[in-house]
Amino acid sequence: MCCVCRQKNAELKLQDRWKCPNPECQTEHQRDENAVVNIFVEGLRILAEGRSVSACGGTVRLACELKHVPVKQETSLETSSHAA
Repeated sequence: MCCVCRQKNAELKLQDRWKCPNPECQTEHQRDENAVVNIFVEGLRILAEGRSVSACGGTVRLACELKHVPVKQETSLETSSHAA
């Protein structure tokens, strides 16, 4: 999918570079860089909606939805009471 105009290229093979088939776009892409942009944009869209998404049949909680539980901190040992 072109990260500029969102047109899908159904004929895309595993080649390093491709040109968007949209006649108004014609952007040339490095395959991996284009994929990174598409993944990033989709992640931003999901975060903007503020909802969970499905991953491998499970539900993934977004980081902003996690509630942090305080962890009990251990007290330091008093060495003054054990002085010789």
